[in-house]
Amino acid sequence: MQTSDLLNARQRIEDGESVRSVAQSLGVHHSLLQYYQKQDWQKKNLVKRTPIDVDLWKQHYSYALGLYLGDGHISLVRKTYRLRITLDSIYPKVINMAIESLEYLLPDNKVTVHKITNSRAINVTVFSNRLPKLFPQHGEGVKHNRDVSLKQWQINIIDHQPFIRGLMHSDGSRYIRTVGKYQYASYNFTNVSHNIAATCCWALRALNVDFKIVRNGPKIRVNIDKRRSVGILDSISCHKD
Repeated sequence: MQTSDLLNARQRIEDGESVRSVAQSLGVHHSLLQYYQKQDWQKKNLVKRTPIDVDLWKQHYSYALGLYLGDGHISLVRKTYRLRITLDSIYPKVINMAIESLEYLLPDNKVTVHKITNSRAINVTVFSNRLPKLFPQHGEGVKHNRDVSLKQWQINIIDHQPFIRGLMHSDGSRYIRTVGKYQYASYNFTNVSHNIAATCCWALRALNVDFKIVRNGPKIRVNIDKRRSVGILDSISCHKD
């Protein structure tokens, strides 16, 4: 059967016509269409796909990039690249958002969750040879020992809100600080990589968020303390719970 025949058969069956009727009109046995229906339609990419919403793709990509820069790692396993994003299991909202974004970016690849032994952390994992192109910051060794600055094409497409959300959901936190008898909500983002900390600051500036940089040994902490700025981050769901 030609691809055009399969496409025609798929459409007619999905419109309600019986498999036997369609098979008879095409001059093939109905079992052949049933086989394609269960197996080959997916393999031959004949299943209908929802057209890509470019703005939504940018949002999912920006969020996933933020997660990857914070707590992600790409490695080559046999002949396929694997992305693992390590997250805290006490924040199911973040885990579900990570899965949703990876599934949108890589619809043909299965996204799985694996618990790390003797830890409350989990890995959200996906295999794909597209990963090094999606995340060109991939490389040998830890991120803070190599250049992980953004490529120009990434700068051009990043949506700052989900990008900051991804960074905060990985290496960031929202907490209550006490000043005398008063308590205030604050955020911080902590990373060892100068590139990643600088990228976080770049995106915060784009959102008009005030911040201060504090160095603590090898770690760089970006503090967001002002009420107005905390409110901006709250409004775009940077809190994890």
